[in-house]
Amino acid sequence: MTAARGPKIEWLDTVDSTNDAVRRRFADEEQFAQFQTLATTNQTAGRGRLDREWIETPDASLAISTYLEFSADAARTSIGWVTLAAGLALRATLAELAGPHQASRLQLKWPNDVLIEGRKTAGILGEILGVIAGGERFACVVGTGINLRDPQALTTPIPIVAPPAAAGAAFAAAQVSEAFANADALANATSIADLGVHVQHEDLAARYVGELASRIDGLIGHDGDAEASGLAAELRDNLTTLGRRVRVSRLEDTDLVGIASGVASTGELLVTDDAGTEHAVRVGDVQHLRLDDGSLA
Repeated sequence: MTAARGPKIEWLDTVDSTNDAVRRRFADEEQFAQFQTLATTNQTAGRGRLDREWIETPDASLAISTYLEFSADAARTSIGWVTLAAGLALRATLAELAGPHQASRLQLKWPNDVLIEGRKTAGILGEILGVIAGGERFACVVGTGINLRDPQALTTPIPIVAPPAAAGAAFAAAQVSEAFANADALANATSIADLGVHVQHEDLAARYVGELASRIDGLIGHDGDAEASGLAAELRDNLTTLGRRVRVSRLEDTDLVGIASGVASTGELLVTDDAGTEHAVRVGDVQHLRLDDGSLA
């Protein structure tokens, strides 16, 4: 089944992982159109943090994986914005569905979470698929997992971020964010029902992919310049991480503690430590801290 308008969305009755399904087809040399999407409400082997396999309750979450291509030149500056653009696209979709009184509750947490008043309702993770056209273009997939129903109400845990962990430096921040995620993630999760949003999953997916396509097209049209495309300004308006005291857990380095002071032109989080030194964070899990005592916010 496909969406009536916009990018092609293929609905799968069941699948192990929508990201893995895209990867398999790509490896089999299937030709994908830009923004072609696989989606399901029954993903049986989604992988989250620490590559853990999750057993999902059918119809409790929506998994969407969208194919993207960039020219080699555009990829250098654009690729780091893919998960951020996807988060903004989903936030805009949910804000429109929920209405103006609920929209202010929606926030983004760098690099890959969509929150409702600090509680996670969706996550985004991407992977590079490979180079095509003789190395002139890069192909990737961005996967989005959305909680449709309250995770705490389910007898079987569902993944907060359904797409699999992936190799690919361009998406390393989102991947390591999963690897360092807290054990109480489920308790801090919520669903789009908390916004009063009750929508057919086909409509939700079509709206979201349309919003994503608009932002990626804008980024490509401005040669990967997130400022010129308006993406950077939209992120600053909706990124709850900015201005907060944060702790960044890094795989091969000590934790970094400081104030999240900005976002670099290629999507890295800028953190100013207590000595006044600014660090560009490309890889790491970000925890929001309280300013008074440094505990988790």
